[in-house]
Amino acid sequence: MGQGYSYQSCYTDLIHGQRTLGAATLVANDMTIEKCSNFCSNYKYFGVEYAKECWCGNTIQENQVVAVSTECSWPCSGSSSQTCGAASRISLYERWLYFPATHATLSDTPYVGCFADGNARVLPSKQFTSDSMTAAACAANCAGYTYFGTQWSRECWCGNTLPTVSAPDADCSMTCTGSSSETCGGSLRLSVYGPNTKAIYNPGSTSNTGTTTSPATVSNFAYQGCYTDNVPQRVLSGAVKFDGAMTLEMCASFCSASNYGVFGVEYSGECYCGNSLDTASKKVAETECTMKCKGNNAELCGDGNRLNVFALPSGSITATSNPTGSTNGFWYQSCWNDNINGRSLKENILFADDMTVEKCSNFCKSYQYFGLEYGGECYCGNTLGGTKAPEADCSQHCKGDGTQFCGNGNRLSLYSINPPAGTCNANFHGDLTSFSVSIGTDNDLKPWVHETGGAATSYVTGDQNALSYQVAFGASVSSSDNLWQAFNVIQGAVYEVSVRFKVGGSLGSISASLQVGNPGVGLSDVASDTQIVLANTASSNDGIWQTMKVTFTPRFNVAKVYLKASMASGAGSSSYVVWDSVTFKQTSASTYSAASTNGQMFVDYRSGVVQYASWVSPGTDDIVAPAATKPTIKEMATSGYNNAAGSRHVYMGDSNDAPATGPAWRLAGLLSGNPTAKSVMRTHFRSTNSNNCFMQMLSLGQLIGIMMLDGCPGQWQTFESVPFYPAEDRWWQMSIECYNQGHDASAWVDSVELRPSS
Repeated sequence: MGQGYSYQSCYTDLIHGQRTLGAATLVANDMTIEKCSNFCSNYKYFGVEYAKECWCGNTIQENQVVAVSTECSWPCSGSSSQTCGAASRISLYERWLYFPATHATLSDTPYVGCFADGNARVLPSKQFTSDSMTAAACAANCAGYTYFGTQWSRECWCGNTLPTVSAPDADCSMTCTGSSSETCGGSLRLSVYGPNTKAIYNPGSTSNTGTTTSPATVSNFAYQGCYTDNVPQRVLSGAVKFDGAMTLEMCASFCSASNYGVFGVEYSGECYCGNSLDTASKKVAETECTMKCKGNNAELCGDGNRLNVFALPSGSITATSNPTGSTNGFWYQSCWNDNINGRSLKENILFADDMTVEKCSNFCKSYQYFGLEYGGECYCGNTLGGTKAPEADCSQHCKGDGTQFCGNGNRLSLYSINPPAGTCNANFHGDLTSFSVSIGTDNDLKPWVHETGGAATSYVTGDQNALSYQVAFGASVSSSDNLWQAFNVIQGAVYEVSVRFKVGGSLGSISASLQVGNPGVGLSDVASDTQIVLANTASSNDGIWQTMKVTFTPRFNVAKVYLKASMASGAGSSSYVVWDSVTFKQTSASTYSAASTNGQMFVDYRSGVVQYASWVSPGTDDIVAPAATKPTIKEMATSGYNNAAGSRHVYMGDSNDAPATGPAWRLAGLLSGNPTAKSVMRTHFRSTNSNNCFMQMLSLGQLIGIMMLDGCPGQWQTFESVPFYPAEDRWWQMSIECYNQGHDASAWVDSVELRPSS
């Protein structure tokens, strides 16, 4: 390897907050071992970490621990064939033939030692920076002062009072930019020299820094003042830009493009964005922000750990928030503690300086979870470690969008393909695992539909649930018992469905199966693409709890689950099947995209009257349900979707014999003269008391869309068909039906729109 380095070991980093190597650092999206070794060529050690970080030093911090070599396994951001440590794991390299840099020896000003610096500078005068810094250059700059100190390789500070807080010499190990054999302090550490035996201090002799001032406004950003910054925790935590031609206008444009309302310039060429300053930042005198911008000497760009801060008017800054709906099929969960010694999400990782929630969700679309951390880090996984953290802990803005949160240090803004408990989401059903209800009549088994065929049923002690559902078969009698349930899912996503069960008795005659598929018209039997798994009824499984599992990708927004149990005639002895918990979980997000282009109204309800498009002839809006004690009614409601004046209201009645077959309400029309381009039908609805009620769309008698109405009671939801080709002079139909459970249900329906589909 170049520079004479050889690999030593994998080390645990950040023990008690201390870096293994603390002198110089570089972060790059094209990091390689060679890039880091070149950057650290003046140091004895270098290490690569976190895929794109490079650290240098002449000493290894005390109490650092050697880790297992396999824990340093992340590929380098610039070469997938090389490993660059991991999270809090550093791949360490050492140069054996190394002559360490040390402090300079000056004839007039002796070296005093390494001292701690702070935001209130301990050597506050005549600060000077140079890419050819040496102790001699700093001494010349500080002529007339008693003490001077070098810091951060390229900074020089002057003063007449010796600093009081000493630091280990190892903290002052950064090599000078002008001499690789000299050390020039460290991060907030000064290599101090003095007293100068020739110093005769005269305040009047200090150089004039000029009359440059900060403008009142830059691109609608108003100047706020000179503020302190912190290292390493910046007081503006959003996007960052470094540029050798930095100007105020460049920084304003950069931060505005990422939706930030505050920007600050520092150290001549650094630009920081955010929506607010950290409370640790303090306003200081303008004389502490005197460094000129690298791209315009007529402008000021902060100073060392000092920011010239500009902000948009408070009313124009968009508030940062977490999304309340889904983002590419993912739902925000909470702020989450990340694990230092083993990431909470560890299966994939992305670093980006333009990170957003959308960017991370697209990258992690094949996983169950993703989390955003530290403004620009994205983590994916199918298993989750860690614990929930206070929401206030996730306050760092995303580097690519200042209106979004991207976690914080060791904090994840966590997302999942399943919504959090209590979220109104039509694609989520919380009752699937429950069997703990009485069984007096069919209607008592909500939300399951019960189809009995002579078997006896009861509740017994469960394995995972407190109660489980037992189907008992008598001797020599053919009988069956089926349970089914239909509920909303996300079209095109992948789901895993499993059931916990056991069988007993005459096992050779028992059939028990789990079936999952797309429903047919009117929630009829599932279609031919149904996934079916049969129970293992071998004699060795008599009374043993088992699990059946299937994987399923729905074509529509509804899935239908069957639990079927039966016994053949002539078995000669009694047998049983016991159903316990059923689990239905999404394992990957959908790739389906909804139509985004507006189209033509098939029927308009929003004006308060029914109006059909000219190409719908004729149109019908009627009740077609069988007679019932209190029949279904329809009317125009005085409120509609998005505050429209009207909507169609359908009430199913409060009769116990609500219709079990056929639509209760139907909207239909003959598509006459309409273009036959590929399209989708879209509407919006809200409902109450709608257990097992559903809305469906048909074209030429074929099902093109179906959705259960009970996902978000009382809230407007969107219903869209799959893409289809409208056939001229053929019927299109949308209906609402309540299978077996329509008692007292109501639905409000918005206008229906025909949209073009790609």
